[in-house]
This record gives sequence, C-alpha cells and structure tokens, in this order.
Amino acid sequence: ADFTYGEITTMQQAMAAFDRKDFDNAEQLLTTALEDFKRRGRPPPAVAQVLGMRGQVRTDKKDFVNAIRDYDECLAIMEVDGRRPDGTAAYVEFPDTHVNRGLAREGLSDWAGAVDDYSAAIALWGGDSALAEGIDGVNPYVLTFRGNALAAQGLYEQALGDYQIAESIFSRVERNSDMIAQSRANRALALYELGREEESEKIMRSIVKRVPGFTDMHVALAMIAYHKGDLATAETEWDIACNRISSGCSKYRDIDWVRRIRRWPPSLVAIMEQYTVQMGSSMSVSAP
Repeated sequence: ADFTYGEITTMQQAMAAFDRKDFDNAEQLLTTALEDFKRRGRPPPAVAQVLGMRGQVRTDKKDFVNAIRDYDECLAIMEVDGRRPDGTAAYVEFPDTHVNRGLAREGLSDWAGAVDDYSAAIALWGGDSALAEGIDGVNPYVLTFRGNALAAQGLYEQALGDYQIAESIFSRVERNSDMIAQSRANRALALYELGREEESEKIMRSIVKRVPGFTDMHVALAMIAYHKGDLATAETEWDIACNRISSGCSKYRDIDWVRRIRRWPPSLVAIMEQYTVQMGSSMSVSAP
C-alpha cells in the first residue's frame, strides 16, 4: 500500500526539524513514524531508513547508546539483502550505516568497536583488494576515521597505513588539498609516536612550506624544537601559530582538546604539557 499522507507529513516534519537542529522534535517525530511503519507493516527498507535517521539524530544529541541500538536494528535489516555476490554493498546506505555506528561508538570511546565498523564499511566498498588494486571506491575520510581510532588504541603502525592510503586517494581522486595536508599531518604525528622523529619533522616542514597557515604543524614543530632545546625555533613556530595565522592558536592552549579532540600522540602531548607549564603568560620558554 502507498504511504499515507500522515506518514509522509511526519517524515517531512522530522527532516525539517533535523535541518534546523531541533533534535528533540526530530527524534519524537521519527519515533512516531517508526511506530506507524511497523504497525502498518511497511517494507523493511523503509523501516531501516527511519532507524538510520533516528540514529543520526540521537548521535547529534550525544545519546550514543540509543543511537547504536538504532543502527544495530537497521544493519540487521540490511544484512538480508545488502550484499552483492562478491561481498560488496548492494546499496550505499549499508556501508554508510556502519560508518555512522562507528562514529557513535567513538562517542563512547569504544575505539575497537569503531574500527570494526569502519573496517566493515571498507570491506563493503571492496576492502583490501580494492585498495591494493587502486580501485577508488573506498571513502578516504573513513580511512582517516579508522586511522584515528587505531591511534587511540596505540596502534600507530596500523594507523600509519590508513593515513597513507587516505592521502593517496585524496590526492588522486578527491584532489582536496586541505585533506591531503591533514592526512600528511596525521601521518607525521603517527611517525613521531613510532620514534621516527626525523622523518616526522621532515614531513611537518614540507606541510608548512606548502600550507603556511597550517596551525597544527607549526605548533607541533614548536614542541619538537622545544624538546630538543632549540628555544629560538620553538618561539618562532609558536609565534607563527598564535600571531601570524588568522585562526590563532587558542585551541592549543587546552591540553584536553589537543589530546582528546585533535588526538595528538602521547609523546607530543607530554612535551606540550611541559611547555605549557613553563611558557608563562608571555609565552616565553626556558630550556626543558
């Protein structure tokens, strides 16, 4: 049977509420729609669509536990018909839902669970064979997400591989200069944590040469110089980040942001903590 006027209206109202970031109202409307769809025996793909939308709303509300429940139910429906014979996705919503559940799991700091979901999405796009053959169906943003979740578990060697492949795809396919630089920055940070400091610093310097306004790398170079006792370079890089780039460096004064949101590796965070203690209000430093 066709969808009723009421069902269509409820979904339209839910989408409008979501667009204006009225998440409470959007969740209530989607819950009503879901109950109606199930009561009227609507096709499973339609039910899955509502579950996925409510999961996104709940993620935006930071209600990660219930968002994951929605994605679990949604994926259970999609598992029935969502794979082609070769194991790739029959429709885009299948891998996308794995990505969304991965992001919700990150909200609970379930890094291993997030990696599992990102890996499932990558497999549905063709997996390791697609990556090895240079087939460009894998979303490079999701490779970055997986790299970050691996790094959060201390698995920097594995994260490094994801960052490198993401950089390659951004360069060859997306031609997104900002994300190319961001992927290289992530790779440089991972290399530093792996003890490959010279290689890491070389990449950082190449990034700021190409993108002079890349605050993250100027701050990282300041920390590396400080750690080596090169206070003049540390002061110069910090001054560039804070006073010569329009975005400034205010976020980097918050160690929790650097650790939890930007996700710098522990070794650089430790240097920054020492630097922050010693820098004082004038931002000048003394030898470590």
